[in-house]
Amino acid sequence: MADLMDGLPTPRRYLAILAISFGTALAVIDGSVVTVALPTLARDLGVHASTAVLVVTVYQLVLVMTLLPFSALGSRIGLRRLYQYGQLAFLVATVLCFFARSLAFLLLVRSIQALGAGAALSVSSALIRSTYPARQLGRGLAIGNIVVSTSIAIAPTLGGVVLSVASWPWIFAAASPLALLSLLLGRQALPDPAPHNEPYDVLGALLCAATFGLTIAGLESAVRGNSPVRSTAIVAAGLVIAFFFVRRELGGIYKNADNHAIDAISCQCNKRKMPGMQSAHGRNQADALAIAPPIFCQRTQFANARDDHGTLHPARLAFLRPDALETSG
Repeated sequence: MADLMDGLPTPRRYLAILAISFGTALAVIDGSVVTVALPTLARDLGVHASTAVLVVTVYQLVLVMTLLPFSALGSRIGLRRLYQYGQLAFLVATVLCFFARSLAFLLLVRSIQALGAGAALSVSSALIRSTYPARQLGRGLAIGNIVVSTSIAIAPTLGGVVLSVASWPWIFAAASPLALLSLLLGRQALPDPAPHNEPYDVLGALLCAATFGLTIAGLESAVRGNSPVRSTAIVAAGLVIAFFFVRRELGGIYKNADNHAIDAISCQCNKRKMPGMQSAHGRNQADALAIAPPIFCQRTQFANARDDHGTLHPARLAFLRPDALETSG
């Protein structure tokens, strides 16, 4: 198991970098390479050109909905395992694309592809953090950005080349070699930090996915000229769910912060042999909270905005006070 501070030894580190880069390029290319084939795809499937855009929209929507839930899942089942499961799901969906004879089936397959890409992308930053030594982490993030930018630029050209020599289903398989290479290289090379045993928050994951899914779907519905009332209702439903989701997440932060503060104060009291404060239960629990230094609570809140692998949770971090961030160092 790699030390998070020292990164992976060479040459294993270089193989892991290649595996992560191929996986990132796979998700980015597959999200945009299909755009050049939309007219041909619409004609062959017998749908309007504006309807065929759903092939791109559904992929991006599912990707956005699942990034954060998959990120939390990866820290529980293992980063490498989730990353490679995502690659396998993508490959299976790519094979199914060749059997698509209707738009509905193609959208289902694209959703599976997006699930695979989301699983890989959700833990790629954590894998980079475990791959590079701490002093080279900036270099690792820069390489990742270069891979993303290059993939965005090359996707339309790659799609045009494939479409000039093959039928449109091959567009979806254009990035499949990257998935195969990532699987083969990453099987042994990718870091595998120990997962933690906290239960997975299924309800939180569903609320997170619904927040992004409904909000973006409502906006997309309005852009496509559907009923304004229906579009507004979908967006409103997403915002309501977002409100309860954020409240629920913040409640978990404050609860954990209070528990950590009680434990720390109780520990200090035991060290100083103060019998009246050795227990953090009942009345003494309230007393302990009353004297807890605010700076400690701020530090604890910031700590709870990260998981065990150092990955920040945006829904939690965004609502911390600025002074909590300043005192976290």
